[in-house]
Amino acid sequence: MLGSIPLTGLTANDVSAALATMMQNGSAARTAIAARVVLGRALREAEAAGLVARNVARLARHPRAPSIEMRTQAAERLRVGPLWQDLDLVFPSAVGTPLNGGNLLRSSHYPLLARAGLPRLRFHDMRHTAATLMLEQGVHPKIGAEPEVLLTVERPTDDERRLERCNRARPERWVTLRVLR
Repeated sequence: MLGSIPLTGLTANDVSAALATMMQNGSAARTAIAARVVLGRALREAEAAGLVARNVARLARHPRAPSIEMRTQAAERLRVGPLWQDLDLVFPSAVGTPLNGGNLLRSSHYPLLARAGLPRLRFHDMRHTAATLMLEQGVHPKIGAEPEVLLTVERPTDDERRLERCNRARPERWVTLRVLR
């Protein structure tokens, strides 16, 4: 039995849930992995003896230690308490709600630019700067772009030559270039 579940009724989800509970209760990821290995060996023996139909421990999700971001967000949730709104966002505000663009610019983006000695740039401007720097380093212009995006380049000569070299080197990634003149 695993907890109150007989081995014959055990599922991969039960094993995954038990491992996750171990980690939520303070066990290290290594401990949860070791428990999964031991359970897997026991179930392999039970499977060979005909006591279970299959070894569900092999099908269970591998336990993972929470990332720094997840630990940071968990600490933020505890700090904020009942004000936290769990909307399952990747980049939530301090209380779990969607980020407000204006607040983000004022509280983080512009101060970071100032500390770096850069002028006030929009996010979109930085995207173009990154694309230009990547082109200058010889990175294919379609890296990071969606397949249906039409590439627009304002400096035709250098970029056309780079594009031609890229297309010769990787014909499976053929890219067309529309040049603004």
